[in-house]
Amino acid sequence: MKRATFVLLFFVAGLRCAMQASAEAPCKNTDTIKLQPPAHLVFVGDSLTALFSASNYVAKVRARLQARFGDAVRVTNAGVGGDYITRVQARLEKDVLKLAPKPTHVFIFLGHNDSKLKSSSNYEEPVVTPEDFDRQYREVVATIQKTLRARVIVLSATSSVYETTKATAAKAAAAGRAHNLFGKPEALERFNAIARKVAADLGADYVDLYEPTRAHPDKPGLFTKDGVHINDAGNMLVAREVLRYLSR
Repeated sequence: MKRATFVLLFFVAGLRCAMQASAEAPCKNTDTIKLQPPAHLVFVGDSLTALFSASNYVAKVRARLQARFGDAVRVTNAGVGGDYITRVQARLEKDVLKLAPKPTHVFIFLGHNDSKLKSSSNYEEPVVTPEDFDRQYREVVATIQKTLRARVIVLSATSSVYETTKATAAKAAAAGRAHNLFGKPEALERFNAIARKVAADLGADYVDLYEPTRAHPDKPGLFTKDGVHINDAGNMLVAREVLRYLSR
């Protein structure tokens, strides 16, 4: 009877892991996560955080943490499509600072919208100037630290499939439409360098998502058809990097 019960429990655990496979990182090494519950993790970002809310990287991280800690750890997705640092700063109080329970960890995942290049400038000027990005990023991080005493984690922008984004921009240009060019490597790297320095100067943590996506052996396989947004494989990669950070 005891043996049958053990086998049944083992089967149920395996089934649960299999059912969660599409919504979280692989069900192993959960005990390496070093969170001290109770904890409340908030993910702030643009459409890379907001899209596919039931199965994106935030959902995958949530599933893993709840499997380990249950209700002692809460995960909130505060992503809004189209956001950049200016808009995040404008909604910070409502969407982050006033959350209950008080956030203990705030992840900021931005860069693609900030660094996209305007066609009206012949793809020379980003939507957010590097100077404004630096200043506002510092203000956001400092406000979170001062108000919440939370740990702030800066996630770099991922890479993109530049061949795809460049072709999209070329089509819009040929049609005479005003548009933006996403994902130019030099632009992304410049903005990531700013975010990294902000984190270092203010004592926040930094997680590099750019290099793992840039150097991935099947890079196009991480992205949707637009070459900017991450698909399930890309979300899995980001979730693994976040969980790796939490296991340090």
